[in-house]
Amino acid sequence: MVNVSKKEKRPLPTVVYGLMLVLECLLWGFSNALTKLGFESITPLWCLVMRYGATTILFLVCFFPRFKRNFNVAHIRPCVTIGFFTGISFILGFLGLANTSATNCGFLMSLAAVFTPFLSILILKSRFRANTLVPVLLAVAGLFLISGGRLDNLRSGDIYSMLCSIGTAMMLIASAKHLHGIDTIVLCVIQCAVCFLMSLTTALIFEPVPDISSYPPLVWINIAFLVLCCTFLAYMFQNEALRHVSPTFGSLVFCTEPLFTAFFAFFMLNERLSPMGYVGAALVVAATVFAGILEQRFAPKKEALPSAE
Repeated sequence: MVNVSKKEKRPLPTVVYGLMLVLECLLWGFSNALTKLGFESITPLWCLVMRYGATTILFLVCFFPRFKRNFNVAHIRPCVTIGFFTGISFILGFLGLANTSATNCGFLMSLAAVFTPFLSILILKSRFRANTLVPVLLAVAGLFLISGGRLDNLRSGDIYSMLCSIGTAMMLIASAKHLHGIDTIVLCVIQCAVCFLMSLTTALIFEPVPDISSYPPLVWINIAFLVLCCTFLAYMFQNEALRHVSPTFGSLVFCTEPLFTAFFAFFMLNERLSPMGYVGAALVVAATVFAGILEQRFAPKKEALPSAE
């Protein structure tokens, strides 16, 4: 007879983890529009420096006993790997957001849905399933329509955003490969610390040191929202959910982010979706639902995972 520790718990239904990721995308969608407004007064890289520096401190203040209890030297390498790809993704994403429209940036960043399943086959040796192409193709078609059905005359921000999607795909794959056995808070702390160091290094090289005393209230509101909602809360959702779903499913749920970005950009930035864009939005939702059905049907049964608290 096997004794089950009180700290063990069985995974929740896949839909619950999907909803965690959707909520994260909603927060990110709102922040994309808010951050775009804030870029009138703060540069992208220094915004990331403040975001990740403050969030690292916040995690340690709130969870230091748990971090200390569950930290293991063996966790450093996998957490740094995940943090590195997270940092690459957000540095490129913020540069993209600063140099193209919020709506177009959201579309191009979500191309991670295209890269993830195929990179998973190469890196994770995942089994190729032909039906995986269905939600991927739906997502690509939907996101293409959201962008207006044309990608000519690409700006630098568009290129940054596309490269960001590759970083996101690699983050999802690294999470699938390394997350099991690592406490969520341990990962969050190291992930944010790595992103802070990467952002600080690139900011010092490529951007002038800012005069923070000149920042208007909007900048501080934006940073507070990024810290509390888009990083502190969202990363706990993300790192818990990605322990239980495939990187392909995660990348497809992330396709909802441009829908939220387009919605908030409509009201906050006066950016408009065309009728074609609304059709694309419906296709993205259909792709996400279908991906969830496939994940629930084909995912292998998992044993209870430890929840260190």
